[in-house]
Amino acid sequence: MLRGKVYQCSIEVPAEAIDENGHVNNVAYLQWMNE
Repeated sequence: MLRGKVYQCSIEVPAEAIDENGHVNNVAYLQWMNE
């Protein structure tokens, strides 16, 4: 069985990235993915 490599990156979510529903803001999430 072939196994692919796993990419892992830990991101600390700042309080200002949390929206009124308690979720991470989508714009902030996309910015992290582009970095």
